[in-house]
This record gives sequence, structure tokens and C-alpha cells, in this order.
Amino acid sequence: GASHCALACHPSMPLLASAAPDLTLRLWDVQQRQMEAMRMLPTSAWDLAFAPTTDTLVVALGASGLLMLDGANLHDLLTLPLGVGSGGACSLAFAPDGAILAVGTDQGSIELRAAGGLWEVLGACGSHAGHSRSRPPTHPRRSRSLGALRGARCRGHRRPCQMGTPRGHDWCHRR
Repeated sequence: GASHCALACHPSMPLLASAAPDLTLRLWDVQQRQMEAMRMLPTSAWDLAFAPTTDTLVVALGASGLLMLDGANLHDLLTLPLGVGSGGACSLAFAPDGAILAVGTDQGSIELRAAGGLWEVLGACGSHAGHSRSRPPTHPRRSRSLGALRGARCRGHRRPCQMGTPRGHDWCHRR
């Protein structure tokens, strides 16, 4: 059988989303143990994340950017490119309150977006020191929590976080 390259559990419903190398995205009812919906993706999914406060499912599509879907039926809501020069989307994590989506890129940067609406870019953290473009990112699993970001305070980045204000990145550091 095909392996899964990305998995995400819905935060409040018994649903699981899975993406496989054959470009299928499936929505599973965990209680009934049956597939509820399936669709084809335009390219391989690197990561999946359900928004904690809505039914939006976000798919990281590498160089193709982000795909926002209705998490109940997998219908398209929005497709977004990443910022110029930020690389391809390879990992996703929502802030616990669902207000911000952090997108890890294959260039080692972290793009921060307002969750919902137009999903505008709020800022970005610079590249991780020592990141090599020739080395693929650690994949497939990364923590769904922002705990690593909270403690990081952007240490190890070549550039400081660029959120527009000196305290704009404080949401990462709350304990």
C-alpha cells in the first residue's frame, strides 16, 4: 500500500486528514474508521494542519505554496504563494488561539501569516544558521505545537524577526 507523507487530526471533531505520495488527500472519520472524502492534489503535500478554531485545512505544497481547504469536504477555499525568496512551504503550525499560521520553508525561514480572511503575511524570521539548500528539510513529522518557537526567541537566525514592531513576535514567546 501507499505510505502517508502528511497527517493532521481535526482539533474538535473525530476527523483525520492524510496525504499520500500518489497525490491523494483523504478525510477519514476516525470513529467509523471510514473515508469521508478524497481529492487529488496538484503536487505532493509536505504537511497538513487543521486551524484550531475553524474547519479550515491547510496543505503545504512545497514550491506551489499553500492550499486552504474546507476541512469538512476538502473543497478549495484559497491558494496562496509564499513570499518572494522564502522558498517552498514544507511545515505548518498554528498558534494555539488559531490567529497566526507559521509556515516553515525549505529555505529555513519561517513565514508568519494572519489566519483567515486574506491570510496576509505578517512577517518572517530569517534563515536558520547552518541551513543548507542542498540538504532536504527534516521530514515528514514536526511538532504541531509552537513550543519550539516560544523558546527560540529567534536564536540561531541570521536575521532577527521582521514583524514590523519591536514586540511583534511576542506571541511566540508567551509561556
